[in-house]
Amino acid sequence: MVGRFWPEEGLRAERDYLTEEMELCVSRAETLRENKQFRRVYYKGRVLVSSVVVTYVLRNGLKRNRFGITTSKKVGKAVVRNRAKRVIKAAFSEIKDGLPVGFDIVFVARKRTANEKSTRVKFVMLRDTRMLMER
Repeated sequence: MVGRFWPEEGLRAERDYLTEEMELCVSRAETLRENKQFRRVYYKGRVLVSSVVVTYVLRNGLKRNRFGITTSKKVGKAVVRNRAKRVIKAAFSEIKDGLPVGFDIVFVARKRTANEKSTRVKFVMLRDTRMLMER
């Protein structure tokens, strides 16, 4: 049965790898999921448009930040839209600890988002969210 099961060291290494991956991901409690939550941020929040991503920010009165990602079909087909969402999610997971708490944040992907480097997207997202939160 060699090759069918991992040795114990392999299981332990895989478990450690998965916990590191889960720490980078955003928990489900921190995401906007319902349409009315997104609409509230769109209509009442502040907006800043850049060439990479559109950022909406609204104070939520909670002791944590919540965020959401949207893409339209104008961005591209499903593969391109999913890549844009992955880039935004990875960038947000890196900047989320440096942001003030108590805000709902929505990022709207643009056509250029999927083709940009994640470091550029991270820089733009951090700049835009901080600018909107300070107003």
